[in-house]
Order: sequence, then C-alpha cells, then structure tokens
Amino acid sequence: MSEYRKLTNFEKFCKIFGKIKIPVPKFFEKRLKEEIDFCHFEVTPSEVFSTSIIVPTVFFFISYLILYFFGFATIDFIISFLLLSLIIFYFLFNYTKFQTIYYRSKFSSEMVLSIIYMSISLQTTKNLEVAVSFAANNLRGLLGLDLKRALWNVQTGKSISISEELSKVAEKWRKESEEFVDAISLLKSSINLSEDKFHETINEAVEMVLKKTKTRMKDYALNLKTPLSILTNFGVFLPLLLMIFLPLASIFLPDIIKTSFIYILYLIILPSIIYLLLRQHFYSRPYSYHQIEFSSIEHKNRKIMVTIFSLLFIVVLTTPLLFIVFSSKGEFGDKQFLASVGVTISIGLTIFLASYFYRFGLEETNNKILVFEDELPTASYQLASLCRTGKPIERIIEEVPTHLKDLSIKEIFSKASEKMKYGLSLEKAFFDENVGALRSYNSRMIKVVIKTVIDLANKGSLAISRALDSIARFLEDAKDVNKFTDEILDEVTSDMKIIVYIFAPLSAGIIVGLLSMLAIVFYTFVAPLQELERAFTGKEYKTTLEAMGWLLGLSKTIYLPEFQIVIGLYMISIVVMLSYFLGELKYGEDEVSKIKDIGKAVLISLIIYCLFSVGLYYIMKLIISAYPIIL
Repeated sequence: MSEYRKLTNFEKFCKIFGKIKIPVPKFFEKRLKEEIDFCHFEVTPSEVFSTSIIVPTVFFFISYLILYFFGFATIDFIISFLLLSLIIFYFLFNYTKFQTIYYRSKFSSEMVLSIIYMSISLQTTKNLEVAVSFAANNLRGLLGLDLKRALWNVQTGKSISISEELSKVAEKWRKESEEFVDAISLLKSSINLSEDKFHETINEAVEMVLKKTKTRMKDYALNLKTPLSILTNFGVFLPLLLMIFLPLASIFLPDIIKTSFIYILYLIILPSIIYLLLRQHFYSRPYSYHQIEFSSIEHKNRKIMVTIFSLLFIVVLTTPLLFIVFSSKGEFGDKQFLASVGVTISIGLTIFLASYFYRFGLEETNNKILVFEDELPTASYQLASLCRTGKPIERIIEEVPTHLKDLSIKEIFSKASEKMKYGLSLEKAFFDENVGALRSYNSRMIKVVIKTVIDLANKGSLAISRALDSIARFLEDAKDVNKFTDEILDEVTSDMKIIVYIFAPLSAGIIVGLLSMLAIVFYTFVAPLQELERAFTGKEYKTTLEAMGWLLGLSKTIYLPEFQIVIGLYMISIVVMLSYFLGELKYGEDEVSKIKDIGKAVLISLIIYCLFSVGLYYIMKLIISAYPIIL
C-alpha cells in the first residue's frame, strides 16, 4: 500500500492477475511506465500488461465453457463474446492512458485552485510547507496527490526541503502549463520579500494562471469538435440506420445475425465502444469554480438504496411485458408492439424516477451552495471592510448578517453567530460536525475562506481584512474564468445536446416505426404465401416461390418486436451516457445537477421516442388497412 493514499481497485486487480508474468514489448513498457508514474499507480507495466491479457482470455474461455455446457455455443454467441473480450482487453490495457487523459483535463481546475489555496495560506502564515499542506488537503485530484507525496517525502527524509519537492511537482506539469511553473516560482520567492512586495508577488502568481487558463479553454474547446463529429455520426446515427438493414442481412447470414447477436451488439458492445470514446475525449470539465462535495456515508447509502429499488422496479414492470412479447413469438399485432415499446418506457421512467429520488432533499441544499459560492467574493469584500474597523472577529461575525442583508450567504454567518451565543468557539461555530454552520453546506471553497479567517483571528482584524481583500479578488477572477469556460463549452457541446434531446430519440422512434411497418406488411403476406407454398408444389412454381420465400425466412431468424426493444434500450443507453459526459463538462464537481440532467434528458427522449414510434406504427397500419389492394 502507498504511504500517502489507499490502493485503487484497478491496482488491487493488477496485483492479483499480475502474478502471472507475461513479457511486455519495449514500446508498450515505456508508455505504460510513463503513465503509471504520472498517475501514481503502485503497479508495474508487467502487471498491467499481464492483467489485460489474462482477464479477457479467462473471460472468453469461461464464457465458451458455459455456453457449450448449456448448448448455446453457436457462432453468433462465440463472435459476441470474442468481441466483448477484445473490448475488455482494450479497456484494461488503456486504463492508465484513460486516467492520464482524465487527470490532464482536470489539471487546469486544480492548477488554479492550488495556486489560490497556497496564496491564501501564505497570507495566513509565511510557511511554504504549511501552504502546500493546505492546498493538498483541499484538492481531490492528481495534483493534490502530487502535493501529498511531496509532503510525505519531506517528512520521511527522502527530500531535504519542500521547495525542492515543489519544483519537481511543477516540472512534472510543465508540458501542460508553463505558467504553473512560473507561478510556483513566484510563490516560493515571495516568502523572503517585504510585506508590500509579498502581496504583489502573490497577486501576480494568481493572475498569471487565471489569464492563461482562458487561453487553454479555447484550445480545449476547439479540440473537442472533431471527436464530437465522429461520435455523432458513428456512435449514434450509423448504428440506428444499420438496424433497418439487419432484418434483410439476417436472411443471408442466418448463423451470425440472430437475435442474441443483435442484443449483445447493441446493448453491450456498441455502448461500451461509445463509452470508451467518450472517456477519451469528453471525460471531465477542465476548469470548475464550484467545489461541491456530497461524499458522506449517508449519500453513498442513498445511491445504493435508489439503485436496488430501481432494479426491483424494472423487474416488476418489465416481466409481464416481456412475457407478452416472448410468449407470442411468431405473431405480431398491437399487443406485441405496445408491449415491446412498453419495455423501453418502463426502463426509461425508472431512470427518471431514480434521478428524482436521489436528488430529493439534496437539490435545495445544492442550489443554495451554488448561490453561496457565487456570492462568496462579494461577501469576502464586505467582511474585509468590516474587519477594518478593528473590532474582534467574533463581534464582526455577529454584524455580518446585517451588512449582507441582500445576500443568501448571510445564512451561514447567522447560524454561526447563534452558535457562538450558546458558548461555542469561533471554529466550532462553523466546523463542528454535529451543529456547525457549515455542516450542511459541503463546499470546499467556502470552507477554505472561513478557515483562513479563523486561522488569522489571532493576528487581528486588520490582518484578516488584508487577506480577505486578496481572497475576494482571487475568487472574483476565478468566477470570471468559470463564466468564460461555460460560454466556450456551450458553443461546442450544443450539438451534443441536440443529439441527446432530439436526434437520438427521433431517429430511434422513426426506425421503430419503419420496422413496425415492415412487420405489418410481412405478417400480412405470410398467411397467403404459406397457402401458395402448400397449393403450388410443382417444379414449374419452384423458382417463383423461392424468390418470394425470403419473407418466410425472415420470421425464422428475427422476431421484429425484439428489434424494437433493442432500439429503445440502445437509445436510452446513448442518452444516459451523453447526458452524463455533458454533465461532467457543464457542472464539474456538481453531482446533483448532473443526475438531474440525466433524468430530464431520459424523460424528454422517452416522450419523443414514444410519439414517433407509436404514431408511425398506427399511421402505417391505417394506410395499409385503407389500401389492402396493394397487398
């Protein structure tokens, strides 16, 4: 186990399967070593490579044995599980690469926050090690881990000074950001400067990283356009269009294109491929001002309970519908069609309800935190102004709500003031786990500012005032960068939003309607063709019957209601994945808003899907029944 963090599940996995050593090609070994070191993984290239080979191989052979034992070892199942094994290999082999991409995308946000946190801490105490510790404890990504390792190396004697370790951290990220290296140098040099020069240098360091972050956001947005276009065409539209041709293709490849193959292809293989593409290009928002946390045991238990009840709800709703679809296989009518569409509706509604019940009771608090964080710079300016009066900080906290009467954030100070009246200390009034004013408002940004005020309390209100002026300026600039990031990303992700809310469900609904039309025509022809086949058995009719026999062959390979279920579930999986990654880009650390958007997207797409699929079905049915002569 690493001394400064716990091993991840991936590392534990590699430790188990990596015991069987498989030689790693030199080219791959070099790449894996760089990525492993970058991500702080406590594994070797050999363990990663061995795991990526052994796990999919074992998966394929175990799957084959199970299929063989139950008599399902047909070519369609074998090909399906072979493709799944290849996807597992690709994921495990490139996991370090995915994490590297993720951490690099998060770096812009962490870089800005790390410089701001260290700058805030230095204004409290001119001690570089304390500043690094303060930043490390408030960062959750790889840069925070880098800073923790730097502290660990100093504390264990592996390094002689924190300044040297900080230089190593800056050098590691030089490729991503030259300004981060320069900002670290400025912070290191500021400690030995006069008071005026000290504050000037710290301000310069923060302004430098914020200014360069804007430029980086533009480049990031431009780099998203090409992969977004590829994903749109090959991940959404092409698979849905392909579904139209699969019934015909099944006639020519009956051993491969079976229902089982289509289920695995559209519900496992294609979503997995799209997920991997999304993970490489749209994994995370590169910069986020808001730093909300919902990571307590209570919230984890809420997730587990919502997941369990959702699965049970899906089973209860879909079981009778699936029974209708599969018990009447070979028939096709309103009953089978509506049952197959109902499966999609049941699963979609369950996802929507799950998103609602998860955020129930959290959304109000979450929205409050977002407002509080937006008001934090203004509140900091007001608090700094009050501190210039020279009054004790406890008295100032009591007066703050009056001066912040137009701001919602006054609620925090009002609660803290009430707690102090009951005898709690300044720190406990804010941070007590049971009754503290910040107990319900899990924002790292707000906690950092309040903690700074408390740490400076012994130095007097004038020292607090000066620090808060700088903090307010830092936060105001950081908010501007966040707003700029929103504008840039909105331009790029607008196409993805259209896919999620309109094109994906619209395409799925139209294709379901067209396939339903094919089913109506097919089942109208089946009975007459069977009569013809029995009546005309002579050789002179053989060629004609064989030419028309593809319609009969279709019923033996593909059951069309199953196609509808596959299309509906594929549409839902696409909408959920795209909504999730859009949420990552739009909201960053705001988990509640991300889950809300997923539920909203699923509900809207479900309505569009139902309108077009059911509407087209009945329109086609009316047309065919009105003109039976065409048959």
